[in-house]
Amino acid sequence: MKNITEENNIQIPQNGTGMKVRWTNRRRMAWLSLICIILVTCLILFTNLVPESRLKVLSEVITWFYFCLSSVIGAYMGLTTWASIKGVREERRSPPRLFDDIRK
Repeated sequence: MKNITEENNIQIPQNGTGMKVRWTNRRRMAWLSLICIILVTCLILFTNLVPESRLKVLSEVITWFYFCLSSVIGAYMGLTTWASIKGVREERRSPPRLFDDIRK
């Protein structure tokens, strides 16, 4: 049974597929954040794309970049732990794997 809100004409699924899509998107966001952190670290350490003098100027920006992306990863890990404990994620009790949604 579908519920349609009056003001915005938004269909809200009642069978739990919306929550599954949300968790899939959250997992993708966390993985993308981790990949970006690794990529930026490798680019800074192993290539000469950015001169050392520029790195000194950009050090604060890079620090905030790492902090923000690490926060996304930490929030995902905390929310999945909380949801597993509280039983919010009823469709899956095992820890999520990277490409579960693509393999189906």
